[in-house]
Amino acid sequence: MIGEKKSWVYGLYLEGEEDRIRYVGKTSSRRGLKGRLYSHVWLARNSNGQLPVQRWINKHGGECIRIRSLYEVSEDDLDEEEVRTISEYRSLGLADLNVTSGGDGRTSEEVSGERNPRAKTTWEQVRRVRMYAKSRYVTVSEASKLLGTNPAGASKVLTNRSWYDPEYDPADRVTTQQSASRGEYSSWGRPTDETVNHYRDRYLAGESVSELVRSEGVPTSTMRRYLFDCYGDSILRGRCALRQRGHGKLGTL
Repeated sequence: MIGEKKSWVYGLYLEGEEDRIRYVGKTSSRRGLKGRLYSHVWLARNSNGQLPVQRWINKHGGECIRIRSLYEVSEDDLDEEEVRTISEYRSLGLADLNVTSGGDGRTSEEVSGERNPRAKTTWEQVRRVRMYAKSRYVTVSEASKLLGTNPAGASKVLTNRSWYDPEYDPADRVTTQQSASRGEYSSWGRPTDETVNHYRDRYLAGESVSELVRSEGVPTSTMRRYLFDCYGDSILRGRCALRQRGHGKLGTL
């Protein structure tokens, strides 16, 4: 039977480890703490375990997870008490499965950027794409491939709506019109001979195309053009073509 509505800040722990609170949460419900525990277990089983607490529940099994009240408070004080309690338990080395500081509508540095458990990219990738966007036109599709995320996510990175960086101004990006005025044949622009020869030297010294792509953040098709097409030193280009056909490391001139 469902009773009157109450509010709690609660803790989740493994059976037999009551003093080791792994997660702190809050609830205001007539279903009580057992109902909240049921919701945690159900979400863990049906959401692919994306959050740390969900992975923890799935690892040990819902039947091994227990819940207990840490504080019973008024609904008006619930958010503030949750924030205070998470901070208190973290200071004790507990509540390690919480990824935010708690409270509705609050943001936290713990879930921004790479610390977000669902993040698919890194700050290094973000900064590299933004650097390219300041020197040449980068399409959303290209940014998406470099970041390992979907086009919508890549667009937010390019416009600073996600992975926010106060030092990055989206207005500094090269536009399609600017790209065309420079005579760039593609969105990645025509490379300088010095840049192409540098890539070829590294390729001839033993680096693979994939290694160059990862280190420079350039699409594979573009890197292959840089190595084997008509730019830069023709002798280096010919030596790269020989290595591509299986002659191994040829060294630089």
